[in-house]
This record gives sequence, structure tokens and C-alpha cells, in this order.
Amino acid sequence: MPETFVSSSQMLHDAVAEYQYITPDGGSVWCPYIVNGGRRLPNPSTDFLNRPGAGKVRAVEFQKAAQYAYEQVMLEGVGYLPSIAEAIRLRLVNGSLPDDNYNYTGVDCSALVTSVVQPLVAQSGKDLFDQLIIPNDGATPGYTGGLSANEFTRKFRGHNQPLRAVNVSRLAANSVSVRGDLQPGDLAVYTPTNPQSLRHVSVVLDADGGDHVTLAHSGRRDPAAIGGVEIFTLPRKKVFDRERIHGQRGTMEIRRLNALAS
Repeated sequence: MPETFVSSSQMLHDAVAEYQYITPDGGSVWCPYIVNGGRRLPNPSTDFLNRPGAGKVRAVEFQKAAQYAYEQVMLEGVGYLPSIAEAIRLRLVNGSLPDDNYNYTGVDCSALVTSVVQPLVAQSGKDLFDQLIIPNDGATPGYTGGLSANEFTRKFRGHNQPLRAVNVSRLAANSVSVRGDLQPGDLAVYTPTNPQSLRHVSVVLDADGGDHVTLAHSGRRDPAAIGGVEIFTLPRKKVFDRERIHGQRGTMEIRRLNALAS
């Protein structure tokens, strides 16, 4: 049987879709947004969390957590408003699940982008994490070179979690600026006008020459909301207008990971 061709765009759409889990009642639970860093426990309005791996969940781990939260919601018979799906999402971020391994389950923007782009990089015979170099920041005595994310994680962050070593700045540092053309897997890197605000990143899903560009990210517009993985569109003619402020995210620049640049 001939191998079925899967386009880069379809591969990205499929990877984003894995961050939605269909519960037994047919409701769609989309992965909530959780930010790494800070010392406060998360809640729907302030979710900075100093917990290893917080905000860095892979799709398969999210699906397991969503299934567990669904079982708890059904067992307890409470928290159905506005829907069972939203009750599940709230339980994932508010720290109230009996098994603490599933509490604070969510994904931040850089982890989502890294996870969905990784299959594209693998298709070209490369390992994305080996392509992401960690610059020396002077914090390690006697260390003068760069570390791949795999090496960084193995030496300083534990084992088998290279996704923890990825953030927006690291993705931007290992990419090149793109002007005038787009391809699936390109990054939309946002730099906020407020230096106290976090940087943000989205990934281009479709770039077929139409009037609009489709992107995916994990975030939230309303600080009081849980937020989560979503797909949105931008007018193509505005994508490369670097003088334009794209809402609360700040100024957007299109960049292409070195691992995907020709």
C-alpha cells in the first residue's frame, strides 16, 4: 500500500488538534494555559507556577489528565457550569484534583509551538531539541560553549524533559527573520511594548497564498480566563507590518527556525 502524503500544514493542524481531548460525553476539552516561573500557585487569573514541567505538557499527557479530571467531575457531580468540558479545564488548573500528578496541567505558548513543529523537523531527518542551542550565560563556572536543549536538560534539569528547557527567547534565538514569504511552521514572535509583560509566540499553520494566514497558540486575552490552545487568523497583508501593534501581544515578527530554514 503506498504511503499517504501528509502536507506540512495538515501535520501541524493534526498536532494542534491533539491538544483537544474528546470526553466520553462528546464534549471537547481544550488544553488550558499555564505559565512557568514565579512562586505563586495558579488560579484562573494568576497562574505563574514554580513547578517542574508546568506549562510544558505534551498532548498525550494532557489527554490522560483530562480523562482523570473528567472521571473526578462525574464522580463528584459538581462543577458542571457552564459545561462539563469547562469544569474539567478548571479542575486541571485550580489544584483541586485528588491525584496531585494531574494538578496544574496545561501548556504555555512555547511548549505548544515546539510540540507541534517537532514532527516537521523530524521529517527532515533532524532532532529539533538538538537544534536548539542554549547560549552560555556565565552562570556555569568554566563553561564557555553552547548546550543543546537535550544536553541542558540532562545536565541541569533532570531527565527526559527537554521541553522544559524551551522558551520564547530560545526559539527566537535559534531562528532567522523572514520577510515576504511564509511557510507552515514559521513562528510569529510577539514582543510586548510593556517590558514587564511576557513575550509570546504562535505558529503558522497555513500559508497557501490566500488573503489570510492561520496560526495557533496557547494563551489568553482575558487575564481572568483560563485561556488555552486556539487557532486564529490574521490578514496576510498585515503579517509583515512590523510597525503595527497586534493587540495586547505587542509587535509581531515572523521568524523561521534554523532547523526548517533552507
